[in-house]
Order: sequence, then C-alpha cells, then structure tokens
Amino acid sequence: MDLAGWGDVNGLCVGESDQKEKDHCIFSVVDTNALSVTCGNSHTLVVSGDNRLLSCGQNDHFQLGRPQTSDADAVELKEVVDEDNRSVSCVIASVGDGFSVIVNEKEQVFSFGEGRCCGLGRSKCDEAVPVPRLVKMLCDIPVRMVSCGSKHTLALSMDGKVYSWGLNSSGQLGNGSTDDVFAPQIVTALIGKAVKKVATGSHHSIVVTYSMDVFSFGDNTHGQLGHGDVNMRSTPELIRALDGKEVWDVCCGDAHNVARTRSGRIYSWGSNAEGQCGFERDITQRTKPYETYRVFEEGRVVYATCGRAHSVCVVKTTSALMTLSFGANNKKQLGLDPSHPAFDRPALFHPVRVSALKDVAIERIVAGGDRTFALFSSNKDTLSESVEQSSGVSVLSRNPTVTMEAVNVEEYSDSKEQHNNSVSSANTSNQRTAKCPKLRGNSRVSPINNNDCNDTSIVSPPRRKGFFARLFSCTKATHDDDDNECVVLDTTAQSVNETFNKTIRSNQDSVVAAVNNDNDDDDD
Repeated sequence: MDLAGWGDVNGLCVGESDQKEKDHCIFSVVDTNALSVTCGNSHTLVVSGDNRLLSCGQNDHFQLGRPQTSDADAVELKEVVDEDNRSVSCVIASVGDGFSVIVNEKEQVFSFGEGRCCGLGRSKCDEAVPVPRLVKMLCDIPVRMVSCGSKHTLALSMDGKVYSWGLNSSGQLGNGSTDDVFAPQIVTALIGKAVKKVATGSHHSIVVTYSMDVFSFGDNTHGQLGHGDVNMRSTPELIRALDGKEVWDVCCGDAHNVARTRSGRIYSWGSNAEGQCGFERDITQRTKPYETYRVFEEGRVVYATCGRAHSVCVVKTTSALMTLSFGANNKKQLGLDPSHPAFDRPALFHPVRVSALKDVAIERIVAGGDRTFALFSSNKDTLSESVEQSSGVSVLSRNPTVTMEAVNVEEYSDSKEQHNNSVSSANTSNQRTAKCPKLRGNSRVSPINNNDCNDTSIVSPPRRKGFFARLFSCTKATHDDDDNECVVLDTTAQSVNETFNKTIRSNQDSVVAAVNNDNDDDDD
C-alpha cells in the first residue's frame, strides 16, 4: 500500500525541501509499500509490507531507534536496525512522547527512546535506549497489541490479559494506585473480561471487550472517561452510557475519544475545545458519550481515528467511501483543499470532506499528534494528479513494490486470536516438548530459562508469503512453570487446518441433523 500524509511536517516524512518551506504540509504522497503507520506528537513509525520498521521525525530521545546524533531531526523515512546493523522485524508499533514500543513477528515486545518516562517497561527509568531492546518481563508472554499514551503503555496478550507500565499520576495504568510502575504489571481488574482492544489517550486509557463493553480509567479533567463527571479513576470502570450500543472499536485523542458501533454510528466524548468531538462550538466538553449525528448523516462509518485534537472518519455512502475530518486545523491536519473557505480556520466544529481522497481506495486512516496519514491502494498517478491540481502536493517517488496483501488490522487481530484458540486445542494431546530451544527464525539458539531472557534479537525471520501462510505457519515457545524450562509447541498449517475442517464438518452435520428433525416433525 502507498502512504499519504498531511498536517504537521514534523514526523510527516515529506523530505528536506518541504521542511524548509513551511511548518505544515497540505498533502504528501510517499511510496513505502506500507502495511501500517503510527504517529505521535513528534515522530512516526511505519511498518512495511515485508515487516521492516521505518521511522522519521524528532530523535532527541532516540525514539526513532537511531543512535546517530546526526539524526536528531530526521525528515525522511529510514529503516530501523539493531545494534548489529540488522533489520528490525515488526508487525505492530505504537509511539508515546519521546519513546516507541513495537511487537515483532514472534509476538515479543521491544521498546526504545526516553527512559525517564518509564514507558519502556524496563527496570530502570533513567537511561535512554537508542535501539530496540526486549521488554524482558514480557519475554514469555505472546502479545498481539500495544498502545502508548504520553508516558505510559498498555499491552494486550494473546490470552486477553492487559499489562500496563509507565507514569501513573492520574491512574492511567488501572492498577488502583497513582504510583509509577517501571516494569509491566497485569491489570487485575480486567482479568476474565475477554479484552479485544486497548487504546490510550495522553493520560487516560480505554479498553473494549468482545462482549462490546467499554472500560476507562485515568485522567478525567475533560470528562474523557465518559462517566458523567470529571473525577479520575485508577481502576477500570464500565462506561454505562455505551451499554447496548454494541461498540466495536474506540480510538483516543489527547483528551477525547470516538467509539464506533457495529451499525456504523459513532459516539464521542471528552474535550471539544477545538471541535474534535464534532459538536457545536458552545459545547466545550462532553462527560458522557453522545452520538455525532452529522457524521452518520453522510453514511455508515467503517473506520475512525483520533489525533491530538482532531478526528477523521471513513464513511461508506451508497456509491463510494468518503473521508470526513473535524477538530483542530492549526497545522492543516484536516486535509482541506486550499480553495475550501475554511482552509485557514484553526479549528472546525463540523465534519468536512477530504476531497483529495475522493477517488482513492482507502485501506486505513491513522491520525496522531497534528498529522493524518492514509494508507491506500489505487493508481498513484490518479491521486497525484488530483492532489497536484488542488493542493500543491509534493510527491516522493520510490518505486513501490507491493509484496503482501492488504489486511484490515481489526480483522487480522480477530482472526489471529481465533487461530491461537485453534492452536491451543489442536496441540493439547500431541505437543512436542524440547528443553528450552528458543527460536530465532528457523534456527535454534542457546537455551534460556524463566528468570533470564537473554535473547534480545529481533532479526527478521524468513519471509512467509501471503496472509494466510503467515497466519497459520507459526511456531510458539511458552514456559513450563513446573520445571522452569521451555515447552515448544510446534504448530503447523496442516494441524490447524485439520482442526478447522473438523469443526466445519461437525457444524455442517449438526445443521443437516437439525433440518432433518424439523422435516420429520412436519411430516408428523
């Protein structure tokens, strides 16, 4: 997929010439073969289609994963490498203020950047980490999602448990206190809740479960927790106003949130000082979720994302997809055409259409800080011509080579969890045990034990072609508490497919039997 960005030029990856001309960019198209992108107030991480990690933006705390002092302010994307100059494997990334957290193909968590914020999940909070290093407290816990706030981090494990660490002055870690936490700790109040997604604002956190319940905790100065008041919470509390709304996804800005339901409606709450909730100008904040009707009037919302103080929605109309944005526009992060009468307004309190994307097949929209990115698959020439005529776009050509299918992140996460459940049942009776042979790609390395996770390598393993091959061909290592050794579960595509096919045949037989019984009853 190609990547387009607009807004604050710091971390927008638009190149040196654009950086010198202005502090914002109306629109820039970058050919990166991107799979996903995440951005914060000062820097951006991009995961490529072949699972390499790229970065750009400020590097004053080594949050780009570049130890070179010459990269203190990097305006172009550059690959992140480890201490041995090897490519860094990455499938999920998130950024905070001055630090970054990623998950590699082996579902291990790595962090780098500023150490004083405690967001790195390490035992010390006074040392900066210039290159990605393993979060050892999570080395034997497969992680499928991470989300960084300003100075804190949440991680969601494959078995649905939530771990948190970092600064905790507002209770944003959900552990019942306001004490800072250096290393990951499980959020005990969420055990058994079947968590589907974690999201973080600047100093608050949101959790969505598979039963479509929404919990919040942390700072509540602007009502961003959604409980009808402005009192902080240090433990997760259910947002009652969203009961029955069937919330499918939630995204967070600095102090506001947008929730998307299964039916395609959106609810927003928190600060509306710059119109980021989509309400009228005289409503400065909402302490409970309210529906943003003016977005739903345009069509069904299929995706929503939040920046610092702006929001962007992709809406499905009767004929096509439409991208709408509202909120802060001080860095042109709403993507308005220069001819639009509201182009120079610092904020918009109603949704406006991003006209440059009207003929583009949008795969995903990502906002962060005062920037917005769009991942799309379409004819680049069509997009470039459209934008150049209306917005003065800067196009950076890099010969795109798409080598992996575009995968919806939400569907991928859900499928991956279903896959892991199948893996667990398929290997209950025939798991193969080995004495701690930690895996690196397809080769075995030195043994480790529970108390000493020394393998900090995130070298990219041999590439698996195709989404389903990548999803179903995996090998996991888990720890056995009885003997402090490692148990290696050898999971192959064949075993998972056999389990899947048996389940399908069983369900089909059940349906046929039920139909036959109904027919017999009718004959009687």
